[in-house]
Amino acid sequence: MSNLTSIESPVVADTTSTYQWSWQGQSLSIAYETAGAGAPILLLPAFSTVSSRTEMSSLAVRLKSQFQVTTVDFPGFGDSSRPRVDYAPPLYRQFLADFVRDMFSVPVIIIAAGHAAGYALN
Repeated sequence: MSNLTSIESPVVADTTSTYQWSWQGQSLSIAYETAGAGAPILLLPAFSTVSSRTEMSSLAVRLKSQFQVTTVDFPGFGDSSRPRVDYAPPLYRQFLADFVRDMFSVPVIIIAAGHAAGYALN
């Protein structure tokens, strides 16, 4: 018997939504969640082999009482689709620019973990 316990991420929103995005002729379905009301905040997970929006769940739950919080999976990560495309920096820069433009009608605060911070600075 293992002494390991399961750690579940807190629930950010009741439903997961999908953002349809296209890159080099490929359609990608990007998973995201939005909860709360107020000034918008976008939470970006770090890039790693196990990256997903759930790593930002604890922070999102704390912030959603005062802000509109969106957590997103990067293309190819988490619950987002994984078509055969070149998952390189230009893809992630363009995805983030398009997602922010399409999802937010006012300036958005971005909080990014790890290497995602470099993309947020663009």
